[in-house]
Amino acid sequence: MEERKDLAENKEAEEVRQLTDEPEGAKEQVMQTEAAESAEESSEPEKIFCVKCGAEVAPGNAFCPKCGQKVGEKIAEEKGEKSLLSSINSTGADGKSKVPIIAGIAGAIVALIVIIFVVRGPQPKDVTLNKKDISVKAGETVVLSYTINPSDTKNKDVTWSSSNESIAKVSDGTVTGVNEGDCSVTVTTKNGKTDTCQITVLPAGPDLQAIYNDYCSSSFATLATDGSYLNIDTNPSDKDDYNDYEAYVAVTNINAALGLPDSVINRMNQTRSMDGIQTYTTDDLEISWTYHPNRGLEVSYTLK
Repeated sequence: MEERKDLAENKEAEEVRQLTDEPEGAKEQVMQTEAAESAEESSEPEKIFCVKCGAEVAPGNAFCPKCGQKVGEKIAEEKGEKSLLSSINSTGADGKSKVPIIAGIAGAIVALIVIIFVVRGPQPKDVTLNKKDISVKAGETVVLSYTINPSDTKNKDVTWSSSNESIAKVSDGTVTGVNEGDCSVTVTTKNGKTDTCQITVLPAGPDLQAIYNDYCSSSFATLATDGSYLNIDTNPSDKDDYNDYEAYVAVTNINAALGLPDSVINRMNQTRSMDGIQTYTTDDLEISWTYHPNRGLEVSYTLK
């Protein structure tokens, strides 16, 4: 009887041991589950703040409960995007909103722009030339001037350009005719404002210096130092009833070289002292003459 009792007690103890002893893998699984549950309980959701009123918005809410402003951070993350709004809503390591930082940067930028504007002053709104179109003979010059609006613009520097430098050149507003034709001259401010003048270059007038060299002598002819006029005197000594034949031939040759019609020399021959000053005009020249028996025929060729 006592032996049977011992066997029963041993069997019961074995069953208790089997129930209390768990496999090693099961223990590890239980530990991992408990650790995950503990981490889940300790983690706190990321704080989100409204960019409009600064109120805290619960995770998952698309709109601020205080002002109704749409929340960008969570929406942007759901779409896999990063927006400016989400950047503003994000917080720093200390949990504070980045809105004041961004506002400070924006204020600094505005201040910098104001400083630059004050230092540089007002910029040109437009530039206006004193002429819209001009004519100039080849070899001659004409000066253009400009006005910048507003008048208190600090930087009034400009550049000049010609659309065709084989017709006209420009330097600091001085236009020089080169060859017959049409072109334009443009003035441009530093910030790109422009105005344009149309240029017409006319053929150069007669070269009186060359004519003097070909047909004249200092004994009866006078040439202006700038070549603007040529005078011929057929009686330079004012002798009574005297006519310098060489001077008279020079007048005839000059008229022909200038392309004057034969009627001009004919009028000169028929001029009397009582007729006074006679004239003939071309596009480039004004010819005038007088006659007196004691002074002879005096002719003047003047460039316009």
